[in-house]
Amino acid sequence: MALSLESTGTMIDVLAMLVKENRGRHYSSESREKLSKLHLNPNAVYTFLRTVANPEAVEEIPRNQDHLAKIREPDKRIRDYFEHIFRFGNDILGLYLDTLAKLAERHIGVSYAQYPLVQRVGIYSNEHPDVTQFPVVHVIKDPSKGLQVSRFRNLVERLNDDEAYQIISAREAPHNYHMGEVNLLRSKGITPLSIHGEPWEVDGETLANAIEFLVQINYTDRDPHAFCPVDQDA
Repeated sequence: MALSLESTGTMIDVLAMLVKENRGRHYSSESREKLSKLHLNPNAVYTFLRTVANPEAVEEIPRNQDHLAKIREPDKRIRDYFEHIFRFGNDILGLYLDTLAKLAERHIGVSYAQYPLVQRVGIYSNEHPDVTQFPVVHVIKDPSKGLQVSRFRNLVERLNDDEAYQIISAREAPHNYHMGEVNLLRSKGITPLSIHGEPWEVDGETLANAIEFLVQINYTDRDPHAFCPVDQDA
């Protein structure tokens, strides 16, 4: 089925229809999908900020190998699997980003979206030595003249507070794989994430046009029969 902008509206609408109507072919754009949830208003102001892992947190965890190893020592699954190297990797980064998203959902609501600036492809992409410094973009729709942005900045600073800790503890239970690192940073008062660079403010109309013309859509063509189970009776 041929689709056109004239018949379906924005490219976000086109994307949704393509995903629905093309089995075996996958159209995706994480930034488009996340931004579409903001329900762009041409008269609203949107603020873009970037976060990365706090370099102090990245350095602190490897300095405490012995302490963290003793905490994990009773966990036979980890001890028998390999000699674990403690670091602020993609898994811990993701833990804090997910926690930040949940906090933003509570305190900012539907006026918030988050997506990675760097798209990683490949089975070893999460092991890149600089993965914690790949920026993550946060978008805040702020009709209150900076109040929502101030709230977001405060949430970044509060990732060691009790509310964030409860979210992390619930997610990590019952295995608690990363609670040693989380407790270490919390005890030392080291904020896990930091805001990188200057924010960018843009009106809704300009943002909508930027998405339409500048944000690419990824297309993946898959054989729809490749994933069919083999008929055991054949």
